[in-house]
Amino acid sequence: MQKCKGFCCYDSVYISDKEEKRLKEIINNHKDYFNFEVDSCFEDGNWHNKVKGRKIATRKFVYPDNFLKHFNQTKCVFSDDERLCAFQKLARSA
Repeated sequence: MQKCKGFCCYDSVYISDKEEKRLKEIINNHKDYFNFEVDSCFEDGNWHNKVKGRKIATRKFVYPDNFLKHFNQTKCVFSDDERLCAFQKLARSA
């Protein structure tokens, strides 16, 4: 599996209620790929008062020196320390 730098995951992504419900179903049905409490994976977000709503939660992460300094030093909770996405791992295993 090719490793990415994970720059696009820095603030995760906003999702609809339908998407959140489906993602929770996937997480609950594949505990071997998702080792965290499902409700902790989602949060309310507010991006510069331009985008508000439900989003995938983030966690602290320190990016390399070439990462833009004005961006948050966070990443999507589904991205592991090797910069691999739990959903991508699951999809590739099928």
